[in-house]
Amino acid sequence: MDNMAHIFTPAASRQDPLVIRASFALTEQVDPECLQRALDRTLAFVPYFRSVIRKGLFWYYLEESNLRPLVHEENRPPCSPLYNRGVPGLLFDVSYFGNRISIEAFHSLCDGAGAILFLKAVTLFYFYERHGGAEPDLAFFPSGTDAGQDNIYKHYQKNIRPPSGRRSRAFHLHSEQLPEYRLSVVEASMPVSQLLALAKQSQATLTEYVTALLIESIGRTMTRREKRRPVVVTIPADLRQFFPLDKSSRNFFSIMNISHRFQDGDTFADILANAKQQFSEKSNRESLLRRMNRMASIEHNFAIRAVPLLIKVPLLRIFHYQAKRGVTASFSNVGRVGFPPHVQPYIQDVSCMSSTKELHLCSSSSGDVLSITFSSHFRSLNVQRYFFQTLAQQGIPITISETNGEEVDA
Repeated sequence: MDNMAHIFTPAASRQDPLVIRASFALTEQVDPECLQRALDRTLAFVPYFRSVIRKGLFWYYLEESNLRPLVHEENRPPCSPLYNRGVPGLLFDVSYFGNRISIEAFHSLCDGAGAILFLKAVTLFYFYERHGGAEPDLAFFPSGTDAGQDNIYKHYQKNIRPPSGRRSRAFHLHSEQLPEYRLSVVEASMPVSQLLALAKQSQATLTEYVTALLIESIGRTMTRREKRRPVVVTIPADLRQFFPLDKSSRNFFSIMNISHRFQDGDTFADILANAKQQFSEKSNRESLLRRMNRMASIEHNFAIRAVPLLIKVPLLRIFHYQAKRGVTASFSNVGRVGFPPHVQPYIQDVSCMSSTKELHLCSSSSGDVLSITFSSHFRSLNVQRYFFQTLAQQGIPITISETNGEEVDA
C-alpha cells in the first residue's frame, strides 16, 4: 500500500471521509447500459481499481479483488464515505445523473489525477459503446501492474532531508456547520481564456492568481485579532510532471504550503507578489521531492514500522491532526482535461471536488470552460461570495450553481 494511504486510511472519519470526486457533464443524457459496459472494459484494462483494503499486523494494504462495481443513478450526497473499516468493499463508485458521469474514490486508492484519468478512460469507452468508431487509445492511462505502482516508495531518497523549521499554527475558519457532516458545495463555470488573460496581466500563472484570490477572500472574513495567525493554503503538486515514464494511478504527489500573514494596508497585489515568490521557491523538483520525503518518512522510520498497527493507528491520526493544524484551506488545480477530437464536442465541462474538514477549492478545465468548486462543512458562504464577486468585478462572466440546483449569475 502506498505511503500516503498509510495516513489516509486511519485518518478517515465521518467528518472527512477523504473522498475525491470528479464529474464530466456531457451534451447528451447518459445511457446506463453503455456506461456499465464502459466501466467493465476499463476495469479489464486496469484491475487495480478493484482493490480492497486489508488490515495487516503493521500496515493496511491494498489487495485486488474480483468484486464487480455496478453503475447507478446518483443517490447519495457528494463525497459520502466509501471506506468502511472491517468491511473489504470497493473503494470507488461510478454514478450518473441526467447528462453527468461521476466517480468518487477513497484517497487511499488514488489521488485526484488518478481519478480523473480513470473517469476519462471510462468516458472514452462509453462513447465507443454508444457511438462506435475506433477503439479508444488509452496510452495516457497506466494499465496492468503500472497502475498499482507505488511511485512515492520508488522515489523516496533517504539522503534528501525534509524541509526544516517548525510550522506555526494557521488561522482556521469558524462558522456554524451543516448537520450530519453534510458538505456545502458551490460550483462555478467561466471562460478559462479570460481568467488566464487576467492572471497574465499580473504576470502570474492561473494557479498563483487563484491562490492569492483565495487568500484575499479569506482575509476579508477575518478580524484584526485573527490576522495574527497566517492564512495557509496547501496545494498538492502532481509529481507525474517530473517522472513522465512512471505511470501510476496511485497517490503520487507532494504539497506546497503558500502562507500569508496580513499586514495593515495589504492589497491584492501584495498578496499575489508574496504568493508568486513562494511558488518560485517551492514548486521546483527538489523542493517537492523534499516534501514528498517528509510524507514518506513515516513508513521508513524504523521505530514506527516496528509498532503493531493497533498501536500505530492513534499515532498516525495524531500526525494527520498536527498537519491539519497548519492549514487554513486547500486548493487543487487539476488543470486541463483533454479529449480526442471526436469526443471533445460532447463534453460540456469537467469538475472536481473533495471532502474536507476545512475549506477546499478545486479547479479543472476542458475546452474553454473552467470549473471552480468550493466544498466545506460551513453554512457561511462569505469566502465563496467574495471570491466570485471579485472575479465578476474584473469582467469575468461567471455562472454559479449550488447543490440545490438553483443557478444565478455572479
